[in-house]
Amino acid sequence: MSTDLPLQILDAITAAFHDDGTLLEKNHDDLRYELEFQNDSTFEDNPTAEEVTLLQLLHASTARITTGSQDPAQTHIHELIEHAFIEQEAHRAVHALWPETSVPTFASIHIPLLEAAVRDHLSAYGLTVLDAVLEQARESGTPIPPPPPERLPDYRDSPFLHFSHDIHLPGDPETEPAFTRTRRLLESITAHFLETGLWEKTPTDLLHALEEHNTRHRPKTGQEHQTDIPETAHQGITLANLQALSKRRILAMEDTGWHLTHLYRIALTFDRLIEKALTADYSLNHLMQQTAEPPAPSRRS
Repeated sequence: MSTDLPLQILDAITAAFHDDGTLLEKNHDDLRYELEFQNDSTFEDNPTAEEVTLLQLLHASTARITTGSQDPAQTHIHELIEHAFIEQEAHRAVHALWPETSVPTFASIHIPLLEAAVRDHLSAYGLTVLDAVLEQARESGTPIPPPPPERLPDYRDSPFLHFSHDIHLPGDPETEPAFTRTRRLLESITAHFLETGLWEKTPTDLLHALEEHNTRHRPKTGQEHQTDIPETAHQGITLANLQALSKRRILAMEDTGWHLTHLYRIALTFDRLIEKALTADYSLNHLMQQTAEPPAPSRRS
């Protein structure tokens, strides 16, 4: 990777935050989402470009600050990068030890992994944030591991994850085949995002995955009116459908004791991603409608 690319991404993030007019109000989640957006934009322009990671962005920001050319905005962005980097590595520590510990949240048992991953890369501010995270983990101790999943009833057998007119949530698919397809898609995208870094995914990633699925399953030209193809097969899965099944999955886990496992935290993270995607999709559609509407005729006095 060119050493210039992380600096270019850093400049693009800074410019985007400046354009919003609320740079100093941005938090580390905003930083992470903007990094993903800039990576996506770079990839669209150059499909061979490598993704800039939080660590590479941190190194670029550190190099710039150590030259002495800094201002309050640049310092704030550097602190956001450090905060996001610490949170990312804490998530990774939990995920790495989950098969052995079944501990779903950051605790004292994860401290060595987190320290090894981040301490050498942080400024004085970042070390202060890190020490606060570690102190909180030490005070909480190591929680008692929840019962292993094999001792719990399968949450997928819960009534919440089976089509029924007795349980209804907003956005529920209207037919059993559509319900089943949406449930399978929810599990498929969740598994894919876990393999490729769920904690770094953005609403745009989710929208792309949903659009890709609907495009792949759309009937080919000339097949739309074939009687042997069910009508529901022509209907794409919507974000609202996906959100309904996500809420059902959470309810099913709570109903069967799986809220004590790491998978429940994953389900909550995915559900928040859907909510953000719904907000982004609504904003985009609203903007497109405003753009498509002809200007109102002016009145002559």
